[in-house]
Amino acid sequence: MNTSFLKNCVKGFVAAILASVLLIFTFGYFCYTSKDPDSLINLLSMITLYAGAFIGGFVASRFNREMGLLSGLATGGLFMFFVLVLSLILNDGNGETTFLKWVMFFLVALASAVGGYLGVPNFKKRKKHKKKR
Repeated sequence: MNTSFLKNCVKGFVAAILASVLLIFTFGYFCYTSKDPDSLINLLSMITLYAGAFIGGFVASRFNREMGLLSGLATGGLFMFFVLVLSLILNDGNGETTFLKWVMFFLVALASAVGGYLGVPNFKKRKKHKKKR
């Protein structure tokens, strides 16, 4: 791996954070205007987490132009570590780390890998075959 690969993964990580923050504010408005916001909070928070990871993997693989799964997994790993540290800080050490939370963190990396796979540009479609005369 070279440094440009890691730089592009960090760009994808920053894109994942920005997309998540944007989605948090958007979904926060929907919860605020809803009559029963408690029923929406868990669903919208999971959508925000996985969509942010997907976007981060997509952006990282667009910058790398190759190795979509690997760049998506690297970006998802960074994002997963960020979310894990943030949840430990905000939890004050009182909560348990259950098996379900680890599955959720694995799914974050998986969503980012899928975004990375789909984000690799396909140059074969853009190439035009020249006809021989």
